[in-house]
Amino acid sequence: MEYIKEREEFMKIVGKILEYKLTVGTWGNLSMKVENDKFLITPSAMEYEDMKGEDLVVMDLKGNIISGKKPSTEKFLHMEIYKSRKDVGGILHIHAVYSGVFSVVGIPIPPLTEDMAQGIGGDVEVTDYVPPGTKGLALEVVRRLKDKQAAIIRNHGLVTVGDTLKEAFKVATLVERGAEIFILSHLIGEPKILSHEEVKKLREFYKNRYIKRR
Repeated sequence: MEYIKEREEFMKIVGKILEYKLTVGTWGNLSMKVENDKFLITPSAMEYEDMKGEDLVVMDLKGNIISGKKPSTEKFLHMEIYKSRKDVGGILHIHAVYSGVFSVVGIPIPPLTEDMAQGIGGDVEVTDYVPPGTKGLALEVVRRLKDKQAAIIRNHGLVTVGDTLKEAFKVATLVERGAEIFILSHLIGEPKILSHEEVKKLREFYKNRYIKRR
C-alpha cells in the first residue's frame, strides 16, 4: 500500500472532524496532495466512523483512479482546486452548522477577528447554486475561492484549503467559529469588521511568520 504515512495523517484529520462534529453521515469529503499530480481522497458513500486508511482512493489530476475503489462524488471539486492553486496541499469540504446558516441565507462571512483574517485572508464568499458532484460546481468554487482559504457553497456546505490538510482543518474551525461569532454579535450590537488593508497585513504576517517556518 502506497503513502502509508500520508494515510495516517489523513485519518487523524478524519478523527478531528468527528470530534468537532463538523459533518454527519457520509456527507463531505477530504483530500491530500501526495505528489504534484496525485492526491488521496475519501471514498464515496462511506461513514467516517468506519473509514480506514486503506479505504482512501489515490487519483491523479486527470481524474484517473490509481488505486482504491469509487472516489467521492465531489472529485471534480478537489481536482479543479489543485489545478488552479499550486499552493494547496489539502482540501476539506464539510456540512457544518454555523457556516451552513450562511450557505442558506447566501451572505458572506466577513473577517471579524485577527485569527480569521490571518487564517482565511478575507471574506468567505458564497457561490451561486450549482448541482453537487458537477464540474460546474468545482469551477464556481474556484471562482469564489480566488486566493483565499475558504468558500461557502450555497445551500450545500463549506470548502477550505491549506498548504496541508491539517491547515485546511484549522481554517474550517476558524470559519465555523467566525460564523458563530457573527451570528451572536448581532444579538448585542453591530459587529466591527476589519478593513481590507488590515486583513491584508494580518494575512501577510501569518504567511511569513508561521507558514514559511514549516
